[in-house]
Amino acid sequence: MMGGLVGAAIVYANYIKAIDIVEGGRHIRTLKTAGLFSTYALDYMSNPSCFFVEITASALIILIVAAWRNGIASNYELGDCRFDPCGGH
Repeated sequence: MMGGLVGAAIVYANYIKAIDIVEGGRHIRTLKTAGLFSTYALDYMSNPSCFFVEITASALIILIVAAWRNGIASNYELGDCRFDPCGGH
């Protein structure tokens, strides 16, 4: 959760001038620029469709990370001081 908060703060600090221009002035905030900080479903997407998209994307990310970590673990041997997660020599 802290990573998301820090990430949003970095995005806000980076785009504050542009946000001020789009929103209409300093300290005026509407939902015009809310898409920078979160995602919103389109009007034609139903709730089950949105749920399926999120589950599919999350499962894909979990599979990729698990496969990557498994590849690292299989290359690591006890006593080997040259452990490199990027696979370099």
